[in-house]
Amino acid sequence: MEAIELSTIRAELEAFMSRENVSQASLSRALGVSASAISLFLKDKYAGKASELAEKIKLYIKNFSKRESEETKIFFSKDKKMSDFVIAEAIENREIAIITGEAGSGKSTIAKEWSKSHPNVVLLEATLHTTASVLLKELGGQFGVNGGANLHESVSNISRYLKNADVVLMIDEAEHLPLRALEDLRRIWDFSGVPLILFGTEILTRNLMGKNGELRQLYSRIGGKYKMKGLDREECKEVFCEEIYPYTLGNFRSS
Repeated sequence: MEAIELSTIRAELEAFMSRENVSQASLSRALGVSASAISLFLKDKYAGKASELAEKIKLYIKNFSKRESEETKIFFSKDKKMSDFVIAEAIENREIAIITGEAGSGKSTIAKEWSKSHPNVVLLEATLHTTASVLLKELGGQFGVNGGANLHESVSNISRYLKNADVVLMIDEAEHLPLRALEDLRRIWDFSGVPLILFGTEILTRNLMGKNGELRQLYSRIGGKYKMKGLDREECKEVFCEEIYPYTLGNFRSS
């Protein structure tokens, strides 16, 4: 790759990072390279194969733009706009937020879209097998953080990393998380202030309250809350057809 083309890609990268508010650390995670590699590439001091890194950067910017242009009308529903607002506020104020709704209402789609378009988002999907230990191990693996000798050390090490990291943590299907895992997330947020957005069904709300008020400390820390309502009649008409609404009541999966 010629020097003039590398120079062009550097200029495109700088413009992209400024326009989309993407940090070098976030971009490096998305590309699977070190943050210093991005910094050195921008300064024309990268000692590795600059052409290969440039191709990665070029492809990432292209795919990012493609995703933006291919968004469908369904992603601009009232639910999407309100969820985006709650998420953005949580990130801005480094808060905990929850997005809830019935299965098929679009929660996972919104979480995945944010993950795709924001390189600093780390999105995990909980399952029935996601214990506190499993959650901490997965978080440690995502950030390259040593788990430590016990769960306490895992929470401390992960929190220490997140305190100064440009990271937004999202967990989908969070209703599957047991009490211990939810408590560990609370402590991680307490120690680090990492923006934390939980997605789940209404079961998540009940779990966050605790049967006997044992999670009162966690629930009191939640800032933004939004319950998905599904497409209304006009949105169904615009995206699908008016006749479908009485059968689906705006549920994406039923649609």
